[in-house]
Amino acid sequence: MYLLRRRLRHLKTISIFNVSLIKEQGNSAIEIKAVPSVFIVIEDLKGRCIYVSETQAGTQLYAQFNELPQLSYAISKVRLRIIGKVPGSLLKDDSEEAWVVLADHVLNFNQLHPVPDKDMSLNLFKGVNIPALYFSDGVFTLSGTTQSTGGSGNRAPFSTMTRAKTFNFNSVLKLNKLLEYSSELHSELCELSNSISSEVPDQRECYSKNLIIEAKKKLEDTIRLRKERIKYLQVAVHEKQTPPRNLVEDSKFNEDYGSTFFEYSDTKHHLKTLKARRMQQLFQAMQETKLFTSSGLVIPDSEQSIFHAHLRKLNAMSLARDSNRISTNTLLGHYLLFLHILSEKILFVRLPHRLSYYGSTSVINNRLPLYLTSSPTQQHVADFERAVDLFNLDIMQVRQFLERHR
Repeated sequence: MYLLRRRLRHLKTISIFNVSLIKEQGNSAIEIKAVPSVFIVIEDLKGRCIYVSETQAGTQLYAQFNELPQLSYAISKVRLRIIGKVPGSLLKDDSEEAWVVLADHVLNFNQLHPVPDKDMSLNLFKGVNIPALYFSDGVFTLSGTTQSTGGSGNRAPFSTMTRAKTFNFNSVLKLNKLLEYSSELHSELCELSNSISSEVPDQRECYSKNLIIEAKKKLEDTIRLRKERIKYLQVAVHEKQTPPRNLVEDSKFNEDYGSTFFEYSDTKHHLKTLKARRMQQLFQAMQETKLFTSSGLVIPDSEQSIFHAHLRKLNAMSLARDSNRISTNTLLGHYLLFLHILSEKILFVRLPHRLSYYGSTSVINNRLPLYLTSSPTQQHVADFERAVDLFNLDIMQVRQFLERHR
């Protein structure tokens, strides 16, 4: 496996070679190689701690930290601190144990020097406290910290040869095919998205168009009413300027008015009779349903006219407690169908909410269910209660119309 860029999450193991403590004495320094314990600290360049290891014995001049966790960081530059325990021989008899920073390295994972796994030994590294970092594509250390050995003139191409083994012709060919397939899939998804967008209308444009149409109608109605008002005022002014009519003209005018009013009353009575006959036919057609029982939802008045029929409102709580869901849903569907036919086909009443009949699964406003399932969810129950409230508003609209036309 070859990494294009090494990051902290790719780090597997850290080894420290030539673990030593340097003691300054005057102008010279003494290298003390017996360090009892050592541990490492990994920080980011802002000084925030990322990982602290457990202590390892450093008396053999070598310490390896294999228990690195899965560090999910994408940074490629860190600070590595190597901290060792001060040997007891350097402390006073009554002193407590002390720890000291053996080395402080700022590591750039992409500027490290490769180290061959087979040739790693203590003699390979120059200096003290040299870290070796194990990645998926090899082992790396700081530049200038390894000894130049015989036959190492070709050490630089070593990493190149290792990387070239993983990128053979078959792998590159597969990668090329994958890229071609990915580009084709992306283009097909774009075409499909564009075709769907072209088919689906923009709701904002439709809403704006409807507003413009309604505003246009209101403006036309206002202009029409003002023209009628102007015409009425002109007629009134003209009548004031003309001489009063004689008794013959007044009598003729009264006769025309009486005839027109009689025709209007006769037509109104005929329409009411026609509506009553159609309501009676609707009641007879739906007599087989449970709407017209003594405990039903529609109660006709046999002693008075058909317009005195009483339409009951629904109670969502009592409907939800009913154990026979199928019978309840069927009754609700019949009630919705009855109200829809009565308002749209007979009384010509405009309802505030749209009724859609689908048998025992009828809905309000094309989305709210006027039915209950065998295992309703909390959202379904809330939608059902909302649908019952809207349906009751439609019932009140029809009831008010019937009361005005009795």
